[in-house]
This record gives sequence, C-alpha cells and structure tokens, in this order.
Amino acid sequence: MNRSNIHLLDLPDEILLIILKKLNNIDVLYSLFDINNERLDILAQGITFTDILKFVSIDNIPIIDRFCIDILPRINHNVKCFAFDPVFMERILLATDYPNLTKLTIIHFQKAIALNYFTDESSLRSIFQEQITNLILISDDENEMECLPNIYAEDVYAHILIFFKNLKKLSFMKSSVVLDSRLPFYFSPCTTFSSPILTHLHINVETLEDCFYLLDGRLKELTTLYVNVHHMDTFSGFDHNMNKKLLNLKCFSLKSSYPFQKYDIIVLLLRRMSNLEKLTLNISVEGRNSIIDGTYVQHDILDHMPQLRSFTFYICTYIGPITLPYKLSSEDVQQTLTNIGQQHVSSIVNYFTGCVNSDFGIGVACSIFSLPFEFDYLQDLGNRFPNIVFSYVTYLVIRDIIPFEHEFFMRIARLFPLLKHLCIRNKKSQELDGLMTFSSDNCQLNSIIEYPHLTILDVKFSHRDYVAQFLNETKTFIPYLTEFGVSFVDDLKAVTKDFTSEETRRNCAKMKIIHCLLFSLFISISWSIDGQLIKEDLNKLLNLDCSNPMVTLHVFSATPNPVWMINIKQIIPMKNLVKKILNDYENHLLPINSTRTVGYQGFTISCSSDNEIFIHGLNSLENQLLESGKSYLSKTIIEHVSENLGKSLFLTKYTSLTRINCDLVPIKGSDKVPTFSPQTGNGGCFVKKQSKNNCYAYGTNIVTNTYPQPGRYSGTQLSAITCETVRKAAVLDGLVYYGTNLPVGHPKSGHFVALLLWPNADYHWIRKDATGFWSHKPGAGAVTNKDNTGSLINNPSKSNLSPWKSFCGYYIAQPSKINIR
Repeated sequence: MNRSNIHLLDLPDEILLIILKKLNNIDVLYSLFDINNERLDILAQGITFTDILKFVSIDNIPIIDRFCIDILPRINHNVKCFAFDPVFMERILLATDYPNLTKLTIIHFQKAIALNYFTDESSLRSIFQEQITNLILISDDENEMECLPNIYAEDVYAHILIFFKNLKKLSFMKSSVVLDSRLPFYFSPCTTFSSPILTHLHINVETLEDCFYLLDGRLKELTTLYVNVHHMDTFSGFDHNMNKKLLNLKCFSLKSSYPFQKYDIIVLLLRRMSNLEKLTLNISVEGRNSIIDGTYVQHDILDHMPQLRSFTFYICTYIGPITLPYKLSSEDVQQTLTNIGQQHVSSIVNYFTGCVNSDFGIGVACSIFSLPFEFDYLQDLGNRFPNIVFSYVTYLVIRDIIPFEHEFFMRIARLFPLLKHLCIRNKKSQELDGLMTFSSDNCQLNSIIEYPHLTILDVKFSHRDYVAQFLNETKTFIPYLTEFGVSFVDDLKAVTKDFTSEETRRNCAKMKIIHCLLFSLFISISWSIDGQLIKEDLNKLLNLDCSNPMVTLHVFSATPNPVWMINIKQIIPMKNLVKKILNDYENHLLPINSTRTVGYQGFTISCSSDNEIFIHGLNSLENQLLESGKSYLSKTIIEHVSENLGKSLFLTKYTSLTRINCDLVPIKGSDKVPTFSPQTGNGGCFVKKQSKNNCYAYGTNIVTNTYPQPGRYSGTQLSAITCETVRKAAVLDGLVYYGTNLPVGHPKSGHFVALLLWPNADYHWIRKDATGFWSHKPGAGAVTNKDNTGSLINNPSKSNLSPWKSFCGYYIAQPSKINIR
C-alpha cells in the first residue's frame, strides 16, 4: 500500500466529528472557532459541540474572557447546559441570553453561593427561577454541614426548592470520596423541603429516618430517587405514612456503606413501591442468623414489584461469630439466585476475624451482586472470589483468616484495573515467604505486580509482610502512591531500612502522607518561653541531613496526627529562613502566650524517631511547614492552624510522685469517681507516659501506652469521624451511652465522660471528676481542668473547647468493664 500524506481537512465530516467528539466541547470551540476555515467553523458551532459546555478545571481568565466576548454570544441559542465554578457563574450567565438553557452544574458549591445568588435581588434571578429545571450541586461545604446541619438544610436545600420555581430535577453531590456531605431531615415538618413539581432527586442523607421523610408525601410528583444513607440503624419508628403506596416512584436507588440491622424496615419500604421499574440496592446487613440469598430476594423484594425490569444490586450479609467448620459455599448461594431467574449474577463467601454483630470472633461475609458489578466500592473480599473484571471499583477492602499471597495480589491488579484505594486487613504472615524471593522456579510468583492507579494503601491492621509486599519494587510497583497507612513506624523503618533501601525508593517517591497508629504520637513535647529549646531545635533543623524528612502536625487530641513527607526543594528555603532567624535571634518574637488548652501545638520534623525537631512559636517557619502540607490537609485543619500560628498552648508541667512501673499496662483506675490528681492518679502514669496516652485513655481512666482508639480492642476501625461511628466503637469497648442531658451528680459505679467532635477531623473525651468539674488530656499533652478561656469546665457542651465544637453526648465509664487498646 502506498503511503500518502493526509491532512486533517482531507477527512470527511463524519470522520472529523468522530475525532472531535473525543475532546471536551470547550477545547473544540476554543481551538477551532474563528481560525479562518469556514468548514471547521461550521462544525464547531454545530449543536454537537455547543449544547453542553463544561467550564471545569479552568482558571484561566483570558480563556473565560474570549468565551464571554466572542464565542458564547454566537452560539447562545444552542446552549442547554452549563457546568462551572461559582467564581465564573455570573460572568458566563450574563454574557448573553440563553433561551434554551435548562440545566446547571455548580462545582465547589457552598452556602455563600445560595445566600448571594439564590435571592430575589440577584442579577441571575430570572434565569434561576424561569429557566432552570435541572440543577446539580457538587458541594465543598463540609464545615457548615457538619456543624449546623439542620440550619444548612433549611437555609440552603429547602430554600432552593422554594426559589427555583420550575425545578424538576435536583442533585446534591459531594466533591470527593472523602467529603461526606449529608443532609438531615429528621423531625422537619412536611412543608420543609417540599415541592409539587420535583420529579428527580439525588441526595445524601444522615439517617434512614431521613429517607422516609423524603417519601412521606412532601414530594408528590417524585418518580426517581437516588439516596445514599450514612447511618441506616438510626430509626425511631415515627409514623411516616408507612402504609401509603408510592405509586409514582419508577426508579429507586438506595446505597449505604456501613453494616446495619434494620433490614426488615428496608423490606417494608420497598414493598410500598409496587410500580417500580428500576431498582438499585447497595447495602450491608448484620444482626441476622441467615444470609440474604436468592430466596429472600424473591420473597422480600421481587414478588412485590411486578413492573420491575432492571435490578442492580450488591447485598452483603454478615453472620457470626461462628465456629469452624461452617458449611456455606458461594456456589450454593449463587444457585439460589439462578433459581429465581437471575442469570447475570455472582456471589462471594468470605471468612474473617473481627467484630461481628457487636462481638469478636470469626465471621462470614456473604455477598451477592448483579453483573456487571456497577459500584465503586467493594468490601470484605477474601482469597476466594470469581474471575470477574470489576471495572468500576476504585475502593477495595480485603480481609481473610488465611494469608494473602503474591498470586492473590496479581489477581487483584488484573481484575480491579481502576483501583485507587486499597485496605488490607490480615494479621497472618504471608506463606511461602521464602519462595517470594525471585528465582526462575515459579514464573507467576516472580512477576512484578503493577497498580497504575493506586494512590492510597492502608495496611494499618495487617502483618508487616504486607508492607514489604507493596513497598518492595521487586514484588510490586505503585508509581503514584501518595498516602500510606501502617501500624507501627518500626515496620516501615524495617522494610525501607530507615528509608535508605533502593528497592523501596520508587514506590515511596511520591508518598506525601503516612498514617501510623503509633508514630509521632510518643514525642515528649517540651515548651520553653525563654527561647532556649526553640534555639536548640533551630540549630538541629539547620544541620538536618536527609532527603525526605517527615513532618508531623501536632493538632489532634484523640486520633493520630497528620504526617507527610517533604523534599530537598522544600527544605532549602526553610533552612535559609532559619539562618535569618538565628542571625537576629535576640530581636525575634517568642511564642505568644494564650489560655488555649486544646488544638494546634506545633510541628515536628524528623529523619528518624530518635532525631525529632519540634518547631513552635515561629510564625514564618510554621507557615512554611503548613504550606508544605496544605494539599494533604482539610480546609478546617488549615484554618485552625493558620489562626494559631506562633501561639503557645497553656500547659501545666507535672512531676509524677509515685514509683509504679508504668509499663505494666493496662493500668486501670478504680470504679469510684476519679479525683483530679495528675501526679498521683493511676500511679502518676498519665505524667510519666504522657506522650503515649491520649484523651480516650484519660477519659476512661485507663493507662495503655498505646494512644488508644475506640473499637481497636475488638478489631474495629473508625470508618469516619462522626458522633455515631465513635459512639458505636466506644460502646463496643464497654462504655455506656447516657444521653445528651448534663448529668447531675455521679453514677453509682464508674464516672461520666463527654464526647465532643471536631467535624471531619478528630474527637475529644472529657471526664467528670469528684469535684464536679471536668478534666481532660489533649492528645499527647498534659492533663488540664481548664477550657480555652482558662475557666474550669462545669458543662462540656457549653465550654470553649474549639475546634471541638460539636457535642455528641455523655457516657458512663466503668474501668473494670472497659477494654481499650
């Protein structure tokens, strides 16, 4: 065949359209508009490239200017949908008239947008009220929603249904998998968040109760509902027109990531949807004696939906604790689905060790799901699973009672091609470890596994072998790993040979955040207002000699502090700044004293656990350290630290007055109400082992030296920092929930503790002492009985303990009945 040079313009229009459709419409218009070629100009202005315009990830003002001045006025009649950041919203919408515009997608949406633009005085009022029928909001407002969810629901979401007169489709999304934007409706009147014309709703809600409120008749014309529920077990039983049929509903999707027990309530809800044509279910059920298989699916759901033509599902049932052997096979489970006519389905049966139905032991996770698997999250996968490509899964949790071997991880890489976040839960050492050194004997074991999209790896509750499995590039290659979770820093140091091993260098090269259960928590922070210790640390920083030191931000009270790595390019300007400070040290400002007792303390820079440099009270240097971690910290943490740079905490230094051996843990206080006596209480061990015990240890009056976390003793990991998740984990440990009313006096046995939350960041425990006042231990810091104003604490729900502003209730802690780790 003869070669010939073919120009783009030699291609027919049909081929050109196929090529151009691969590009973003914005790119096509910007590149081809007015380039002195009539043919391309006509193609670019066609409806194919002008009906949907997504100004996403564009922060170039000249590009926006050109669109608003030259392009949009000439294609305005074709535009039906815009997607943009609020910063450009007014400029774009007022550039010209858009007679056919009906749909908007607003990314990085915040409450301020609603207050400024969704008003009768807004310049955009006529567009919003008269034209928009479909609105999608992708929210960034995590702080507002967590702190004041009811007010947010009324001021923003309910207001939208009132203000947008012709709105028929409404979607509330979250900007990332981390941000959990939920809208609570509990105990709201039927006039709140109501609409006589809304037909489609996509929303995240706090509780199952909220889902029932949405279906109590306030949305009369609703035909499609996609709802993600955070806490499925929160249900009061309040009458929500439970017997009323939902005859208009044609499409329903219910998703929830956390296991719940109220399966029967879900069945009652689904049976009200007799005209449903499309159903999507993603639920995890516990508290049952039998699995949910095809027989239950048919009897509980399908028999009551004669119009159903599409059923997409992923249902996981947790049974246990059990005694092995336990006869349950995925083949038998799948057969029950085949028996009811479900052909494109599969099942997985997996055994694991952990907390099941509020008890610890061996459990069974039985999953049934439709094919293809259309969800982005899969949990509790074990060694045995079918050879199916899970094309949509980006977040995977694996655990088993037997080890995961190299071959297993090869299958994971092949069958989960888009995997971004992997959590491994397996305490067993890998078998055949000797065979995993590379030889020609076993070609399959010798293959290097590659995870091209994996950015987050969590092995915090796993054997050290899995650290080596993934960080050693002779076994696994992870080119974009940025976040890593590990149990002990010693595991990390051993595998990486104190971060000097060439075999682990490439997999660690892009790592920015390291989460360790027991790392950078045991630092004895010394404060000095005379500047001597500050000066010593500055000299250490000046002589720091490693390529990728770790930075720890000391800010949390209960959970591990944020940790990330910095590189040489970031260290050099810090050292230059330190030189300037030391040259003019006599005139340099010392830390600003305050009465603040909780929150930001300072930064630690370290090359190893025995070479730690503590930085505080130096605003300019602290600011550089904060900048180095901004891309890995949440907005709420950055704001809190920024407000307190250069300011010291109010700390009292204690000396232990006892000779007890504080390493013989756990050291439990008595079941009597404790006295506020840090120097002698629990043998003075909250002083001797100050850096190894946090607010949870002090609150429960149990010295563990492990920086204990709720649920860790029973093998449970907090899935999120919410009042509900911390409550469930604490109850597993033996605490008893008391309620939200301020306790009067003391319990018959034990003592009262209070739980506060820094939304999406951390939690904090406070205990009531014999004096009637409350005391607490902020993280690795010293015990105190003061709040941020320097006042004694007599009511935790009203005291100033910012940024722990959300009050979660009171508990009874009886040390003899509590187990924490």
